Amino acid sequence: MTIGLGAFGMLVAWWLGFSWMPGRAYLSGAQRAGFAYGLGLVWISTMMGVLAVLGVPVTRMVGVVSIVGPPLGWWLWQTWRLRRVAEREVSVGVIRPVLSRDPWWWGLAALLGVLCAIVVVRATVKPMYFWDGWATYALKAKIIYLEASVPRAIFDWVVAPNYPLGVPFQEVWVAWFAGSWDDVAVKLLFPGYALALLCLVYGTLRDRWGARAAMGGTLFVAGLPFLLQHAQDAYTDLPLAYFVLGNAVALTRYALSSDRRDLVLASVFAAGLVWTREDGLIVVAANALLLAALGARRGGLTSKTSVTAVGIYLAFPALVWGAWTLAKLHMGISTNLHVDSSDVMGLDRWQTIFEVFVRALFLQGNWMILWALFSLVFVYEFRNTLTEESMFLVWPVVTYLVVIGVLVFMSELFRFLWGDTVLHRLILHVAPLAALWVALTCGRWWGLAEPSPDVRGEG
Repeated sequence: MTIGLGAFGMLVAWWLGFSWMPGRAYLSGAQRAGFAYGLGLVWISTMMGVLAVLGVPVTRMVGVVSIVGPPLGWWLWQTWRLRRVAEREVSVGVIRPVLSRDPWWWGLAALLGVLCAIVVVRATVKPMYFWDGWATYALKAKIIYLEASVPRAIFDWVVAPNYPLGVPFQEVWVAWFAGSWDDVAVKLLFPGYALALLCLVYGTLRDRWGARAAMGGTLFVAGLPFLLQHAQDAYTDLPLAYFVLGNAVALTRYALSSDRRDLVLASVFAAGLVWTREDGLIVVAANALLLAALGARRGGLTSKTSVTAVGIYLAFPALVWGAWTLAKLHMGISTNLHVDSSDVMGLDRWQTIFEVFVRALFLQGNWMILWALFSLVFVYEFRNTLTEESMFLVWPVVTYLVVIGVLVFMSELFRFLWGDTVLHRLILHVAPLAALWVALTCGRWWGLAEPSPDVRGEG
């Protein structure tokens, strides 16, 4: 019963995202579903933070009314006043249908359904026992749920008090609907992240390819073993990977169309990045630089269009990150990433980092052949990596891995490098995006692009 109620809470989060989504009609059904989950969860976790700051009790009754009320009112107003505008908006764009009559498509979809079913079953029968998932994130959520507030003492007891509260707040949301704190019901949040990520992948591929090829490319991303494992566990690595991918997809849409609705989507997903993990800031900074480069190429670095684009993109993450930083300063919370005082520095350390990264990326089964393909495609397509079609899909991946390598060299993170799990979790943050770019590029080589059909409003 609690699992079913928790699943209903996830569906409500999805609906919240649908209600707030800017320009819903210009996205395909799969992309709308993929973006909606993140929009809903960012809204939920941000509003919980606002309630806590204002001193309002973070209880189920107060919280659900405060979080659901504004989107419900907005949705009703849109439905009543803007129906004709929405209809005109649908008629402008060309949207491919999500489903297909191709039996091969249905076979591939069935395989994807089996993978998703396995993930959901394992998530509901396996307890929350991994250390970070429980001691770092779920413990915060449980205390917030039981205390109906964010007590200062919570940060004295958890392992990493400086980690953002985005995912813990989302776990509280699921617990509200479950009716009590239930470790298994709360974990349903993470298969939801996996499903939303795959919807984004399929929708992005379907915009360019036929239905069968798009489903095959989605299976390529879904088949990453480490992704499937984290869809069952309560880590924040899969949520971060989801926001990284959604952020890149929205920015790529903006680069190709200059539609500011895509920029708003990207900004909200950037807020999700910094509200999920601190290293999400790396991706946000990389994308801001890429946006500035795109603006400089089109009209000059200081042009009004370029400055406005970067400003819109950074608006939401700056508000979220700034508020969380001020809260940490007020409570005396510092980072847990310190400069390493070890004597092992210089070339010896770089050699070790290089060897461990090579082993993790190319010689172990968590990623299959993803990073070998990524490297080959990157070298062959290097001149095209700064085009509008590719820049936001490939360079955040490269930048993130390089910056993590530098942080490993400079900080105590080097001491955890010998545990392969730590490095693989960091790689997961950009692996789905890398897989999407590889699929798109290889599809272009193989001529999988499909002419745009005259389909309006389907999907």
